[in-house]
Amino acid sequence: MKSKATWGVVPAGERLIWARLLERDKLLFETGMTVLNGGERGVVAGLSAVDMAIRKTQLPFARRDQIWSILPQEAMDTLVHRFEEPCFAMQWEPADQGAAVFFAVSARQTMESLLTRLGESSVRPQGMVIAELGAWPLLEAATLIGTQGSILVVDGSALPVAIYAVSEGRLRDLRLVAPSTAALGDEALLEELEWLLTDMTGRLTDPAESRLIFLGRTREFWATLWEGRGENQVEIPTLEALGQGLRGWESLRAAGLALVAARGQHERLLDFLHGAGEREWRTWLRPWKGAGVLILMFLLIWGGEELLRFTRAKARHDQLKAETEAIFRDALPHIPVIVEPLLQMKQALGQAGTTREGEFPSLSTWIGLIQTSIPADTQVKWSRLRYEPGEVQLSGEVPSYNHLDRVRAALVPLSKGKETRMDEARIAPESKTVRFRLGLP
Repeated sequence: MKSKATWGVVPAGERLIWARLLERDKLLFETGMTVLNGGERGVVAGLSAVDMAIRKTQLPFARRDQIWSILPQEAMDTLVHRFEEPCFAMQWEPADQGAAVFFAVSARQTMESLLTRLGESSVRPQGMVIAELGAWPLLEAATLIGTQGSILVVDGSALPVAIYAVSEGRLRDLRLVAPSTAALGDEALLEELEWLLTDMTGRLTDPAESRLIFLGRTREFWATLWEGRGENQVEIPTLEALGQGLRGWESLRAAGLALVAARGQHERLLDFLHGAGEREWRTWLRPWKGAGVLILMFLLIWGGEELLRFTRAKARHDQLKAETEAIFRDALPHIPVIVEPLLQMKQALGQAGTTREGEFPSLSTWIGLIQTSIPADTQVKWSRLRYEPGEVQLSGEVPSYNHLDRVRAALVPLSKGKETRMDEARIAPESKTVRFRLGLP
């Protein structure tokens, strides 16, 4: 008869620490033993967050397949240290015209290394989750986390020190203290935690009613973080109480993952095998299932890439059309109707004639010089061109001050040795772009 035990496992150096759930509805575990064909009813394995990045973003998509197709590029754009073969886990919720996405990215090599070690014991895990979140199900089982209100959990039991936000029973946000900060000692650690707590509290929908749970250190250690809050808002349980006497925090994590596996809640802990819609295509999967899912994944990726390519092309077309019409309106206000803006501008420029040597360039000459001198990578969005004999004023937007410097450098040859005049250069708060206005003599 097959065992009804459910297992959790976390790597601890060169060995794996196991926990077996003896009763599915109670916190009754065996921990630290060697697995003896005991994972056949389900194992949830824990990945270390040391080599992991956590991100939160807003995407203009409402379906899981659409989000999944753009998620790798979204992650790569925000990472300083790039993962050659990244794997992802995510949660998402509908938002205005899109979705709010909370996701984690890890190196596939890290996950496959743990899967290989499990495979040597003939174990096929049901999920691969972040090990630092292993205390969450134990908190939930101890009725410290419910389905109402907002809670911030500060886990200082191991490195990296983690803070995660739970609202209405779901993981909403996660922060990890930088390893360089932890190496500076407790004072630096507490200083960064205080900043992270303030930031995360400000993002809660009801910060005044939120609760704080501190784990892994003494009440005196956490004093600077909870002082000033009401006693009913702060809880500092001991790990022994949560684990009912289980030995060691590593075993406690494994026990927590075992409880998650038993209750089928591992997707709530950012599961790299299930939570993001991605499954690990390994040889131990059934051949027919693997082939079918691979075909489906290919179709999803192809469809997502085509949608992304179309969206980018349409956005570029709309941007160029708007810029062209803006220049047309500003340069040729006496023409009331725009039919073919480029053709109409060429006709008007042809009628404007050329400039003789020594004279101030005409409007048509300026427009031609600007169009041919400023490279496309400056990404300038023109909003106004004002022409007066003796001076031209240019107004527009660029993504950053570096782009603005490149615009000015491109215009230097047009000013014939005279310095361009910068009348305005400021960051627009609504778009985070740099708005500028400069004059050419």
